[in-house]
Amino acid sequence: MLCMVFGIVPSGIVPSPKLAREAWQAAFATQPAEFSMVPLRTSGNLPAGLLGGTLYKNGPANFERGGIKYAHWLDGDGYVTALHITEAGQAVWSGRYVRTTALIQEEAADAVLYRTTFGTQKPGGLLSNAFDLRLKSPANTNVLAFGDAVLALWEAGPPYALDPKTLAYKGASSLGGRLRLSASHGALPGTTSVRWLDEALEAAGLLTDACSAHPREDAADRRATIAWSWRQRLVGPPAIEIALHTLSHDEGSASASLTSSSPPPVRALLDDVAFAPHDMALSRAHALFVTSPTAVDLPPYLFGFRGPAQCTHFVHGMPMAGSKIHLVQRTGGEGICGATTVIDIGRAFHPVHHANAWEEERGADVTAGGSEREPQTVLRLISSCWPPEAVERFAREGSSLLGSWDELVSGDFSKVAMTNLVRFSVDLESHRVTEHTVLANGAQFDHPRVHPRWATRQIRFVFGTLGRRDNGGVMDCEPEPPQSFGCVDVSGAGSLVDAWFAGERRLVDEATLVPMTTADGVQEDIDERAVWLIAPVFDGATRRTSYVILDGRALARGPVWECELDTHVPWGLHGAWVSGARTRARTAD
Repeated sequence: MLCMVFGIVPSGIVPSPKLAREAWQAAFATQPAEFSMVPLRTSGNLPAGLLGGTLYKNGPANFERGGIKYAHWLDGDGYVTALHITEAGQAVWSGRYVRTTALIQEEAADAVLYRTTFGTQKPGGLLSNAFDLRLKSPANTNVLAFGDAVLALWEAGPPYALDPKTLAYKGASSLGGRLRLSASHGALPGTTSVRWLDEALEAAGLLTDACSAHPREDAADRRATIAWSWRQRLVGPPAIEIALHTLSHDEGSASASLTSSSPPPVRALLDDVAFAPHDMALSRAHALFVTSPTAVDLPPYLFGFRGPAQCTHFVHGMPMAGSKIHLVQRTGGEGICGATTVIDIGRAFHPVHHANAWEEERGADVTAGGSEREPQTVLRLISSCWPPEAVERFAREGSSLLGSWDELVSGDFSKVAMTNLVRFSVDLESHRVTEHTVLANGAQFDHPRVHPRWATRQIRFVFGTLGRRDNGGVMDCEPEPPQSFGCVDVSGAGSLVDAWFAGERRLVDEATLVPMTTADGVQEDIDERAVWLIAPVFDGATRRTSYVILDGRALARGPVWECELDTHVPWGLHGAWVSGARTRARTAD
Protein backbone atom coordinates (compact mmCIF):
# COMPACT_ATOMS: atom_id res chain seq x y z
CA MET A 1 0.00 0.00 0.00
CA LEU A 2 2.82 2.41 0.88
CA CYS A 3 4.36 1.84 -2.54
CA MET A 4 1.15 2.87 -4.30
CA VAL A 5 0.82 6.01 -2.15
CA PHE A 6 4.25 7.14 -3.24
CA GLY A 7 3.64 6.20 -6.86
CA ILE A 8 6.12 3.34 -7.13
CA VAL A 9 4.95 0.36 -9.16
CA PRO A 10 6.21 -2.80 -7.43
CA SER A 11 7.36 -5.77 -9.48
CA GLY A 12 4.41 -7.79 -10.74
CA ILE A 13 1.85 -4.96 -10.52
CA VAL A 14 0.71 -3.67 -13.92
CA PRO A 15 -1.30 -0.44 -14.26
CA SER A 16 -4.82 -1.10 -15.57
CA PRO A 17 -5.23 0.08 -19.21
CA LYS A 18 -9.02 0.13 -18.74
CA LEU A 19 -8.90 2.49 -15.77
CA ALA A 20 -6.32 4.68 -17.46
CA ARG A 21 -8.46 5.02 -20.58
CA GLU A 22 -11.53 5.98 -18.56
CA ALA A 23 -9.45 8.77 -17.03
CA TRP A 24 -8.13 9.69 -20.48
CA GLN A 25 -11.64 10.32 -21.80
CA ALA A 26 -12.47 12.52 -18.79
CA ALA A 27 -9.32 14.60 -19.31
CA PHE A 28 -10.75 16.24 -22.45
CA ALA A 29 -13.83 17.90 -20.98
CA THR A 30 -14.18 21.61 -21.73
CA GLN A 31 -13.19 23.98 -18.92
CA PRO A 32 -16.03 26.57 -18.92
CA ALA A 33 -14.65 28.96 -16.28
CA GLU A 34 -11.75 31.36 -15.82
CA PHE A 35 -9.93 31.91 -12.52
CA SER A 36 -7.80 34.64 -10.94
CA MET A 37 -5.29 34.21 -8.10
CA VAL A 38 -7.06 31.31 -6.37
CA PRO A 39 -5.29 30.18 -3.13
CA LEU A 40 -4.52 26.46 -3.15
CA ARG A 41 -4.18 23.75 -0.52
CA THR A 42 -0.62 22.41 -0.40
CA SER A 43 1.25 19.55 1.23
CA GLY A 44 4.91 18.59 1.50
CA ASN A 45 8.11 20.63 1.58
CA LEU A 46 8.44 23.40 -0.98
CA PRO A 47 12.03 23.86 -2.28
CA ALA A 48 13.36 27.29 -1.30
CA GLY A 49 14.74 27.93 -4.78
CA LEU A 50 11.22 27.99 -6.22
CA LEU A 51 9.97 30.89 -4.09
CA GLY A 52 8.63 33.76 -6.16
CA GLY A 53 8.53 31.69 -9.35
CA THR A 54 5.65 30.94 -11.72
CA LEU A 55 4.84 27.94 -13.88
CA TYR A 56 2.92 28.92 -17.02
CA LYS A 57 1.20 26.21 -19.07
CA ASN A 58 -0.86 26.28 -22.25
CA GLY A 59 -3.25 23.84 -23.86
CA PRO A 60 -6.63 23.44 -25.58
CA ALA A 61 -9.55 23.74 -23.13
CA ASN A 62 -12.73 24.49 -25.10
CA PHE A 63 -13.84 21.91 -27.66
CA GLU A 64 -17.16 23.12 -29.07
CA ARG A 65 -18.93 26.27 -30.15
CA GLY A 66 -22.61 26.82 -30.97
CA GLY A 67 -23.35 23.12 -30.66
CA ILE A 68 -20.59 22.17 -33.10
CA LYS A 69 -17.96 19.81 -31.72
CA TYR A 70 -14.43 20.68 -32.81
CA ALA A 71 -12.91 18.14 -35.19
CA HIS A 72 -9.74 17.68 -33.15
CA TRP A 73 -8.38 18.33 -29.68
CA LEU A 74 -5.65 20.53 -31.20
CA ASP A 75 -8.33 22.87 -32.57
CA GLY A 76 -9.38 23.65 -28.98
CA ASP A 77 -9.20 27.23 -27.74
CA GLY A 78 -5.98 28.00 -25.86
CA TYR A 79 -6.14 28.26 -22.07
CA VAL A 80 -3.09 29.59 -20.23
CA THR A 81 -2.62 28.76 -16.55
CA ALA A 82 -0.23 30.25 -14.02
CA LEU A 83 0.81 28.50 -10.80
CA HIS A 84 2.54 31.20 -8.76
CA ILE A 85 4.60 30.44 -5.65
CA THR A 86 4.70 33.52 -3.46
CA GLU A 87 7.81 34.62 -1.56
CA ALA A 88 6.04 33.32 1.57
CA GLY A 89 5.63 29.86 0.03
CA GLN A 90 1.90 30.05 -0.72
CA ALA A 91 0.47 28.76 -4.00
CA VAL A 92 -2.03 30.77 -6.04
CA TRP A 93 -3.44 29.77 -9.41
CA SER A 94 -4.99 31.53 -12.40
CA GLY A 95 -6.45 30.27 -15.66
CA ARG A 96 -7.71 32.30 -18.62
CA TYR A 97 -8.49 31.84 -22.28
CA VAL A 98 -6.27 33.61 -24.81
CA ARG A 99 -8.84 36.14 -25.99
CA THR A 100 -7.78 36.62 -29.60
CA THR A 101 -9.96 38.50 -32.08
CA ALA A 102 -11.26 35.17 -33.39
CA LEU A 103 -12.21 33.88 -29.94
CA ILE A 104 -14.07 37.09 -29.08
CA GLN A 105 -15.93 37.00 -32.40
CA GLU A 106 -16.95 33.36 -31.99
CA GLU A 107 -18.03 33.83 -28.38
CA ALA A 108 -20.23 36.79 -29.34
CA ALA A 109 -21.84 34.88 -32.20
CA ASP A 110 -21.86 31.54 -30.36
CA ALA A 111 -20.81 30.01 -33.66
CA VAL A 112 -17.78 28.66 -35.49
CA LEU A 113 -16.68 31.51 -37.76
CA TYR A 114 -13.25 30.24 -38.85
CA ARG A 115 -11.89 27.07 -40.36
CA THR A 116 -9.03 25.40 -38.48
CA THR A 117 -5.83 23.52 -39.21
CA PHE A 118 -7.07 20.17 -37.90
CA GLY A 119 -10.45 20.07 -39.62
CA THR A 120 -13.13 22.09 -37.81
CA GLN A 121 -15.33 23.69 -40.48
CA LYS A 122 -17.82 26.52 -40.45
CA PRO A 123 -21.51 25.53 -40.61
CA GLY A 124 -22.97 25.72 -44.10
CA GLY A 125 -21.00 22.99 -45.85
CA LEU A 126 -18.91 23.55 -48.95
CA LEU A 127 -20.62 26.80 -49.91
CA SER A 128 -19.48 28.32 -46.63
CA ASN A 129 -15.95 26.85 -46.52
CA ALA A 130 -14.70 26.60 -50.10
CA PHE A 131 -11.89 29.07 -50.86
CA ASP A 132 -12.09 30.65 -47.40
CA LEU A 133 -8.45 29.97 -46.61
CA ARG A 134 -8.30 31.85 -43.30
CA LEU A 135 -7.33 29.63 -40.38
CA LYS A 136 -8.19 30.40 -36.78
CA SER A 137 -5.22 30.59 -34.42
CA PRO A 138 -6.25 28.82 -31.20
CA ALA A 139 -3.06 30.04 -29.45
CA ASN A 140 -2.99 26.75 -27.54
CA THR A 141 0.47 25.17 -27.66
CA ASN A 142 3.16 26.81 -25.53
CA VAL A 143 4.18 29.92 -23.59
CA LEU A 144 7.32 32.04 -23.71
CA ALA A 145 8.39 34.76 -21.29
CA PHE A 146 9.59 37.74 -23.34
CA GLY A 147 10.10 41.29 -22.14
CA ASP A 148 7.20 42.50 -20.04
CA ALA A 149 4.80 39.80 -21.27
CA VAL A 150 4.13 36.10 -21.48
CA LEU A 151 3.51 34.97 -25.05
CA ALA A 152 0.93 32.33 -25.97
CA LEU A 153 2.34 30.36 -28.90
CA TRP A 154 0.83 28.28 -31.68
CA GLU A 155 2.56 26.51 -34.57
CA ALA A 156 1.18 28.44 -37.56
CA GLY A 157 0.50 32.03 -36.49
CA PRO A 158 1.83 34.97 -34.51
CA PRO A 159 2.51 34.89 -30.76
CA TYR A 160 0.00 36.64 -28.49
CA ALA A 161 1.11 38.75 -25.52
CA LEU A 162 -0.48 38.27 -22.09
CA ASP A 163 -0.01 40.19 -18.85
CA PRO A 164 2.27 37.94 -16.71
CA LYS A 165 0.25 38.62 -13.53
CA THR A 166 -3.37 38.69 -14.71
CA LEU A 167 -3.04 36.73 -18.00
CA ALA A 168 -5.08 39.51 -19.65
CA TYR A 169 -4.79 39.57 -23.45
CA LYS A 170 -2.60 42.38 -24.85
CA GLY A 171 -2.57 41.60 -28.59
CA ALA A 172 -0.38 39.97 -31.23
CA SER A 173 3.37 40.37 -30.76
CA SER A 174 5.95 40.92 -33.50
CA LEU A 175 8.77 39.86 -31.12
CA GLY A 176 10.02 43.40 -30.98
CA GLY A 177 9.76 43.98 -34.73
CA ARG A 178 11.28 40.67 -35.76
CA LEU A 179 8.10 39.31 -37.36
CA ARG A 180 6.04 40.68 -40.24
CA LEU A 181 2.41 40.16 -39.28
CA SER A 182 -0.89 40.25 -41.10
CA ALA A 183 -3.32 43.12 -40.64
CA SER A 184 -6.06 40.69 -39.55
CA HIS A 185 -6.58 37.30 -37.88
CA GLY A 186 -6.44 34.07 -39.87
CA ALA A 187 -3.68 34.81 -42.40
CA LEU A 188 -1.57 31.96 -43.78
CA PRO A 189 2.18 31.58 -43.13
CA GLY A 190 3.17 31.76 -46.77
CA THR A 191 5.43 33.70 -49.11
CA THR A 192 5.45 34.47 -52.82
CA SER A 193 9.22 35.13 -52.53
CA VAL A 194 8.52 38.66 -53.81
CA ARG A 195 8.88 41.15 -50.94
CA TRP A 196 6.51 43.87 -52.21
CA LEU A 197 3.84 41.33 -53.08
CA ASP A 198 4.12 39.67 -49.66
CA GLU A 199 3.75 43.07 -47.99
CA ALA A 200 0.63 43.82 -50.03
CA LEU A 201 -0.88 40.46 -49.09
CA GLU A 202 0.02 41.05 -45.43
CA ALA A 203 -1.80 44.40 -45.54
CA ALA A 204 -4.79 42.61 -47.07
CA GLY A 205 -4.81 40.15 -44.15
CA LEU A 206 -3.79 37.13 -46.25
CA LEU A 207 -0.15 36.34 -45.31
CA THR A 208 1.86 36.43 -42.07
CA ASP A 209 4.98 35.15 -40.38
CA ALA A 210 4.34 32.12 -38.15
CA CYS A 211 6.27 31.84 -34.89
CA SER A 212 6.85 28.22 -33.95
CA ALA A 213 5.60 27.02 -30.57
CA HIS A 214 8.96 25.36 -29.85
CA PRO A 215 11.66 27.90 -28.99
CA ARG A 216 14.89 26.76 -27.36
CA GLU A 217 16.93 28.11 -24.47
CA ASP A 218 20.54 28.73 -25.45
CA ALA A 219 22.79 27.33 -22.71
CA ALA A 220 25.80 28.99 -24.35
CA ASP A 221 24.10 32.30 -23.56
CA ARG A 222 21.92 31.74 -20.50
CA ARG A 223 20.22 35.07 -20.97
CA ALA A 224 18.81 34.36 -24.42
CA THR A 225 16.15 32.24 -26.08
CA ILE A 226 16.24 31.14 -29.72
CA ALA A 227 12.81 31.41 -31.34
CA TRP A 228 12.13 30.54 -34.95
CA SER A 229 9.60 31.67 -37.52
CA TRP A 230 8.64 30.20 -40.85
CA ARG A 231 6.74 30.62 -44.11
CA GLN A 232 5.73 28.08 -46.76
CA ARG A 233 6.79 28.95 -50.31
CA LEU A 234 3.66 29.28 -52.44
CA VAL A 235 5.41 29.28 -55.81
CA GLY A 236 7.74 26.61 -57.16
CA PRO A 237 8.91 23.35 -55.54
CA PRO A 238 7.90 22.80 -51.88
CA ALA A 239 10.15 24.58 -49.39
CA ILE A 240 10.00 26.27 -46.00
CA GLU A 241 11.76 29.55 -45.29
CA ILE A 242 12.87 29.74 -41.65
CA ALA A 243 14.46 32.44 -39.50
CA LEU A 244 16.22 32.04 -36.14
CA HIS A 245 15.70 34.93 -33.71
CA THR A 246 17.81 35.59 -30.61
CA LEU A 247 15.60 36.98 -27.84
CA SER A 248 17.52 38.53 -24.96
CA HIS A 249 16.06 38.08 -21.48
CA ASP A 250 16.99 41.73 -20.89
CA GLU A 251 14.59 43.11 -23.50
CA GLY A 252 12.11 45.32 -21.69
CA SER A 253 8.97 45.08 -23.80
CA ALA A 254 7.37 42.51 -26.08
CA SER A 255 6.11 45.38 -28.26
CA ALA A 256 9.36 47.38 -28.37
CA SER A 257 11.25 47.92 -31.59
CA LEU A 258 14.52 46.21 -32.41
CA THR A 259 17.64 47.99 -31.29
CA SER A 260 21.00 48.21 -33.02
CA SER A 261 22.37 45.67 -30.53
CA SER A 262 19.75 43.05 -31.47
CA PRO A 263 21.41 40.23 -33.46
CA PRO A 264 20.07 39.88 -37.01
CA PRO A 265 18.03 36.76 -37.75
CA VAL A 266 19.71 33.73 -39.26
CA ARG A 267 17.73 32.75 -42.34
CA ALA A 268 17.75 29.44 -44.19
CA LEU A 269 15.71 27.37 -46.61
CA LEU A 270 14.43 23.84 -45.98
CA ASP A 271 14.22 22.49 -49.53
CA ASP A 272 11.70 19.84 -50.60
CA VAL A 273 9.71 20.18 -47.35
CA ALA A 274 5.94 20.30 -47.78
CA PHE A 275 4.91 20.50 -44.12
CA ALA A 276 6.61 22.74 -41.55
CA PRO A 277 8.64 20.89 -38.89
CA HIS A 278 6.99 20.63 -35.48
CA ASP A 279 10.11 21.15 -33.34
CA MET A 280 13.68 22.37 -33.57
CA ALA A 281 16.77 21.03 -31.80
CA LEU A 282 19.69 23.27 -30.98
CA SER A 283 23.41 22.51 -30.65
CA ARG A 284 26.24 25.00 -30.18
CA ALA A 285 26.84 25.26 -33.92
CA HIS A 286 23.57 24.18 -35.55
CA ALA A 287 19.81 24.37 -35.53
CA LEU A 288 18.41 20.96 -36.48
CA PHE A 289 15.10 20.29 -38.24
CA VAL A 290 14.05 16.68 -38.86
CA THR A 291 11.46 16.06 -41.56
CA SER A 292 9.70 12.84 -42.48
CA PRO A 293 8.54 11.92 -46.02
CA THR A 294 5.22 13.78 -46.22
CA ALA A 295 3.10 15.40 -48.90
CA VAL A 296 0.17 17.83 -48.78
CA ASP A 297 -2.87 17.29 -51.01
CA LEU A 298 -4.21 20.85 -51.21
CA PRO A 299 -7.48 20.54 -53.24
CA PRO A 300 -9.55 19.16 -50.30
CA TYR A 301 -8.46 22.19 -48.26
CA LEU A 302 -9.06 24.69 -51.05
CA PHE A 303 -12.53 23.32 -51.81
CA GLY A 304 -13.58 23.30 -48.16
CA PHE A 305 -13.59 19.56 -47.42
CA ARG A 306 -10.72 19.37 -44.89
CA GLY A 307 -8.21 21.30 -42.84
CA PRO A 308 -4.59 21.41 -44.05
CA ALA A 309 -3.34 18.92 -41.43
CA GLN A 310 -5.98 16.46 -42.62
CA CYS A 311 -4.55 16.84 -46.14
CA THR A 312 -1.04 15.86 -45.01
CA HIS A 313 0.04 12.23 -45.32
CA PHE A 314 3.15 10.10 -45.41
CA VAL A 315 4.44 9.27 -48.88
CA HIS A 316 4.35 5.54 -49.57
CA GLY A 317 7.16 4.09 -51.62
CA MET A 318 9.03 0.82 -52.26
CA PRO A 319 11.30 1.22 -50.46
CA MET A 320 10.00 4.08 -48.37
CA ALA A 321 12.11 7.23 -48.38
CA GLY A 322 14.03 8.04 -45.23
CA SER A 323 13.58 11.08 -43.03
CA LYS A 324 16.00 13.99 -43.35
CA ILE A 325 18.02 16.06 -40.89
CA HIS A 326 18.41 19.68 -42.03
CA LEU A 327 21.46 21.26 -40.37
CA VAL A 328 21.34 25.05 -40.32
CA GLN A 329 24.51 26.83 -39.25
CA ARG A 330 23.78 29.29 -36.47
CA THR A 331 25.62 32.10 -38.23
CA GLY A 332 24.33 34.06 -41.17
CA GLY A 333 22.51 37.24 -41.98
CA GLU A 334 19.74 38.82 -43.96
CA GLY A 335 18.61 36.91 -47.03
CA ILE A 336 18.76 33.15 -47.47
CA CYS A 337 22.21 32.28 -46.18
CA GLY A 338 22.29 28.87 -47.86
CA ALA A 339 24.26 27.30 -45.00
CA THR A 340 21.98 24.27 -44.78
CA THR A 341 23.12 20.65 -45.03
CA VAL A 342 20.56 17.91 -45.67
CA ILE A 343 21.39 14.43 -44.34
CA ASP A 344 19.35 11.30 -45.07
CA ILE A 345 18.62 9.21 -41.97
CA GLY A 346 17.88 6.13 -44.09
CA ARG A 347 14.70 5.14 -42.20
CA ALA A 348 11.36 6.95 -41.97
CA PHE A 349 11.32 8.05 -38.34
CA HIS A 350 8.70 10.73 -37.65
CA PRO A 351 10.01 13.30 -35.14
CA VAL A 352 7.63 14.46 -32.40
CA HIS A 353 9.82 16.36 -29.90
CA HIS A 354 13.58 16.82 -29.50
CA ALA A 355 15.42 16.51 -26.19
CA ASN A 356 18.90 17.84 -26.99
CA ALA A 357 21.68 18.01 -29.55
CA TRP A 358 25.43 18.52 -29.23
CA GLU A 359 28.70 18.27 -31.13
CA GLU A 360 31.13 15.70 -29.77
CA GLU A 361 34.78 15.43 -30.69
CA ARG A 362 36.20 12.00 -31.42
CA GLY A 363 39.93 11.67 -30.92
CA ALA A 364 42.35 10.50 -33.59
CA ASP A 365 42.61 6.74 -34.04
CA VAL A 366 44.21 4.17 -36.35
CA THR A 367 42.37 2.62 -39.29
CA ALA A 368 42.43 -1.09 -40.14
CA GLY A 369 45.14 -0.30 -42.72
CA GLY A 370 47.41 1.19 -40.08
CA SER A 371 47.07 4.85 -41.08
CA GLU A 372 46.12 7.50 -38.57
CA ARG A 373 42.58 8.90 -38.84
CA GLU A 374 42.09 12.60 -38.09
CA PRO A 375 39.86 13.68 -35.17
CA GLN A 376 36.20 13.82 -36.15
CA THR A 377 33.19 15.77 -34.98
CA VAL A 378 30.05 13.77 -34.38
CA LEU A 379 26.67 15.40 -33.92
CA ARG A 380 24.33 13.66 -31.45
CA LEU A 381 20.58 14.17 -31.44
CA ILE A 382 18.12 12.71 -28.91
CA SER A 383 14.48 12.81 -30.03
CA SER A 384 11.13 11.21 -29.37
CA CYS A 385 9.90 9.69 -32.64
CA TRP A 386 7.32 7.42 -34.18
CA PRO A 387 9.16 4.28 -35.36
CA PRO A 388 9.52 3.60 -39.11
CA GLU A 389 7.23 0.57 -38.81
CA ALA A 390 4.34 2.83 -37.71
CA VAL A 391 5.12 5.46 -40.36
CA GLU A 392 5.16 2.78 -43.06
CA ARG A 393 1.78 1.47 -41.84
CA PHE A 394 0.24 4.95 -41.99
CA ALA A 395 1.67 5.41 -45.50
CA ARG A 396 0.19 2.11 -46.71
CA GLU A 397 -3.21 2.97 -45.24
CA GLY A 398 -3.15 6.47 -46.74
CA SER A 399 -4.29 7.97 -43.43
CA SER A 400 -3.68 11.62 -42.57
CA LEU A 401 -0.74 12.55 -40.39
CA LEU A 402 -2.77 12.71 -37.16
CA GLY A 403 -5.44 10.08 -37.83
CA SER A 404 -8.90 10.06 -36.24
CA TRP A 405 -9.29 12.09 -33.07
CA ASP A 406 -12.71 10.56 -32.29
CA GLU A 407 -11.11 7.14 -31.94
CA LEU A 408 -8.24 8.40 -29.81
CA VAL A 409 -10.31 10.47 -27.37
CA SER A 410 -12.64 7.50 -26.90
CA GLY A 411 -9.69 5.54 -25.56
CA ASP A 412 -9.01 3.50 -28.72
CA PHE A 413 -5.22 3.59 -29.10
CA SER A 414 -5.03 0.83 -31.72
CA LYS A 415 -4.28 3.22 -34.58
CA VAL A 416 -1.89 5.48 -32.67
CA ALA A 417 1.87 5.23 -33.02
CA MET A 418 4.21 4.46 -30.15
CA THR A 419 6.62 7.29 -29.38
CA ASN A 420 10.16 6.08 -28.67
CA LEU A 421 13.30 7.85 -27.51
CA VAL A 422 15.87 7.62 -30.32
CA ARG A 423 19.55 8.57 -30.47
CA PHE A 424 20.89 9.72 -33.85
CA SER A 425 24.61 10.11 -34.57
CA VAL A 426 25.82 12.13 -37.56
CA ASP A 427 29.38 12.16 -38.89
CA LEU A 428 29.81 15.83 -39.80
CA GLU A 429 32.74 15.06 -42.13
CA SER A 430 30.96 12.53 -44.35
CA HIS A 431 27.43 13.86 -43.63
CA ARG A 432 26.22 10.35 -42.87
CA VAL A 433 23.92 9.14 -40.13
CA THR A 434 25.99 6.41 -38.50
CA GLU A 435 23.44 5.42 -35.86
CA HIS A 436 19.73 5.51 -35.08
CA THR A 437 19.18 3.58 -31.85
CA VAL A 438 15.83 3.15 -30.11
CA LEU A 439 16.55 3.49 -26.39
CA ALA A 440 15.12 2.02 -23.17
CA ASN A 441 13.77 -1.22 -24.72
CA GLY A 442 11.38 0.76 -26.88
CA ALA A 443 9.61 2.39 -23.93
CA GLN A 444 6.80 4.80 -24.80
CA PHE A 445 8.51 8.10 -24.03
CA ASP A 446 7.53 11.64 -25.04
CA HIS A 447 8.00 15.30 -24.06
CA PRO A 448 11.73 14.64 -23.50
CA ARG A 449 13.55 17.28 -21.47
CA VAL A 450 17.08 17.76 -20.14
CA HIS A 451 18.53 19.90 -17.36
CA PRO A 452 18.24 23.44 -18.84
CA ARG A 453 21.92 24.14 -18.17
CA TRP A 454 22.88 21.06 -20.17
CA ALA A 455 21.09 22.24 -23.32
CA THR A 456 23.47 22.04 -26.34
CA ARG A 457 25.97 20.10 -24.17
CA GLN A 458 26.77 16.39 -24.04
CA ILE A 459 24.20 14.73 -21.78
CA ARG A 460 23.55 11.42 -20.13
CA PHE A 461 19.99 11.76 -18.74
CA VAL A 462 16.64 12.66 -20.32
CA PHE A 463 13.34 13.10 -18.47
CA GLY A 464 9.89 12.68 -19.99
CA THR A 465 6.38 11.27 -19.81
CA LEU A 466 6.10 7.51 -19.83
CA GLY A 467 3.37 5.14 -21.01
CA ARG A 468 4.34 1.56 -21.76
CA ARG A 469 7.62 0.54 -20.09
CA ASP A 470 8.75 -1.41 -23.19
CA ASN A 471 7.43 -2.46 -26.57
CA GLY A 472 7.68 -6.22 -26.02
CA GLY A 473 9.91 -6.52 -29.07
CA VAL A 474 7.19 -5.13 -31.38
CA MET A 475 8.12 -1.73 -32.76
CA ASP A 476 4.63 -0.88 -34.01
CA CYS A 477 2.75 -1.82 -30.85
CA GLU A 478 -0.23 -0.12 -29.21
CA PRO A 479 0.61 2.69 -26.77
CA GLU A 480 -1.10 3.51 -23.47
CA PRO A 481 -2.06 6.80 -21.79
CA PRO A 482 0.89 8.53 -20.07
CA GLN A 483 0.74 7.84 -16.33
CA SER A 484 4.38 8.12 -15.27
CA PHE A 485 7.42 10.35 -15.40
CA GLY A 486 10.68 8.61 -16.27
CA CYS A 487 14.41 9.24 -16.51
CA VAL A 488 16.42 7.48 -19.22
CA ASP A 489 20.19 7.07 -19.29
CA VAL A 490 20.86 7.70 -23.00
CA SER A 491 24.42 6.39 -22.99
CA GLY A 492 25.10 2.98 -24.50
CA ALA A 493 21.94 0.98 -25.20
CA GLY A 494 19.95 3.34 -23.00
CA SER A 495 17.93 2.27 -19.98
CA LEU A 496 15.07 3.51 -17.84
CA VAL A 497 16.79 4.30 -14.53
CA ASP A 498 14.01 5.91 -12.50
CA ALA A 499 10.25 6.45 -12.73
CA TRP A 500 7.22 7.60 -10.75
CA PHE A 501 3.78 6.12 -11.45
CA ALA A 502 1.04 8.69 -10.71
CA GLY A 503 -1.81 6.21 -10.06
CA GLU A 504 -4.37 3.97 -11.74
CA ARG A 505 -6.73 6.81 -12.74
CA ARG A 506 -4.19 9.63 -12.98
CA LEU A 507 -2.61 11.09 -16.13
CA VAL A 508 0.59 13.11 -16.22
CA ASP A 509 1.07 16.26 -18.28
CA GLU A 510 4.42 17.43 -19.64
CA ALA A 511 6.88 18.33 -16.86
CA THR A 512 8.85 21.57 -16.81
CA LEU A 513 12.41 21.16 -15.52
CA VAL A 514 13.76 23.78 -13.10
CA PRO A 515 17.42 23.75 -11.96
CA MET A 516 17.88 23.31 -8.21
CA THR A 517 19.00 26.62 -6.72
CA THR A 518 19.04 28.39 -3.40
CA ALA A 519 16.47 31.08 -2.65
CA ASP A 520 18.77 33.76 -4.14
CA GLY A 521 19.21 31.82 -7.39
CA VAL A 522 22.62 30.22 -6.77
CA GLN A 523 22.87 26.76 -8.31
CA GLU A 524 22.88 24.11 -5.59
CA ASP A 525 24.30 21.16 -7.48
CA ILE A 526 26.05 20.54 -10.78
CA ASP A 527 24.52 17.07 -11.00
CA GLU A 528 22.76 16.63 -14.35
CA ARG A 529 19.72 15.21 -12.53
CA ALA A 530 19.59 18.08 -10.01
CA VAL A 531 16.31 19.46 -11.32
CA TRP A 532 12.78 19.85 -10.04
CA LEU A 533 10.07 18.41 -12.28
CA ILE A 534 6.90 20.52 -11.98
CA ALA A 535 3.78 19.28 -13.73
CA PRO A 536 -0.01 19.04 -13.64
CA VAL A 537 -1.55 15.62 -12.96
CA PHE A 538 -5.20 14.92 -13.82
CA ASP A 539 -7.18 12.57 -11.56
CA GLY A 540 -9.89 10.72 -13.48
CA ALA A 541 -11.61 9.64 -10.24
CA THR A 542 -12.07 13.12 -8.74
CA ARG A 543 -12.07 15.02 -12.10
CA ARG A 544 -9.57 17.44 -10.60
CA THR A 545 -6.05 18.56 -11.45
CA SER A 546 -3.12 18.71 -9.04
CA TYR A 547 0.39 20.08 -9.46
CA VAL A 548 3.32 17.99 -8.26
CA ILE A 549 7.01 18.72 -7.72
CA LEU A 550 9.40 15.76 -8.09
CA ASP A 551 13.11 15.49 -7.32
CA GLY A 552 14.92 14.55 -10.54
CA ARG A 553 17.47 12.56 -8.53
CA ALA A 554 14.76 10.39 -6.93
CA LEU A 555 11.58 10.24 -9.01
CA ALA A 556 10.35 7.00 -7.47
CA ARG A 557 10.07 8.61 -4.05
CA GLY A 558 7.11 10.59 -5.33
CA PRO A 559 6.22 14.28 -4.96
CA VAL A 560 8.10 16.40 -2.46
CA TRP A 561 5.26 18.93 -2.70
CA GLU A 562 1.75 18.93 -4.14
CA CYS A 563 -1.22 21.26 -4.46
CA GLU A 564 -4.76 20.50 -5.63
CA LEU A 565 -7.26 22.55 -7.63
CA ASP A 566 -11.00 22.43 -7.04
CA THR A 567 -11.44 22.12 -10.79
CA HIS A 568 -9.74 20.48 -13.75
CA VAL A 569 -7.47 21.59 -16.56
CA PRO A 570 -7.81 19.51 -19.75
CA TRP A 571 -4.73 17.49 -20.67
CA GLY A 572 -2.40 20.12 -22.08
CA LEU A 573 0.76 20.80 -23.94
CA HIS A 574 3.85 22.83 -23.12
CA GLY A 575 4.92 25.37 -20.51
CA ALA A 576 7.69 27.50 -19.04
CA TRP A 577 9.01 28.42 -15.61
CA VAL A 578 9.85 32.02 -14.75
CA SER A 579 12.09 32.15 -11.69
CA GLY A 580 11.58 34.42 -8.73
CA ALA A 581 14.91 36.12 -9.51
CA ARG A 582 13.78 36.94 -13.06
CA THR A 583 10.39 38.15 -11.81
CA ARG A 584 12.05 40.41 -9.23
CA ALA A 585 14.39 41.83 -11.87
CA ARG A 586 11.47 42.57 -14.20
CA THR A 587 9.53 44.25 -11.38
CA ALA A 588 12.55 46.36 -10.44
CA ASP A 589 12.84 47.61 -14.02
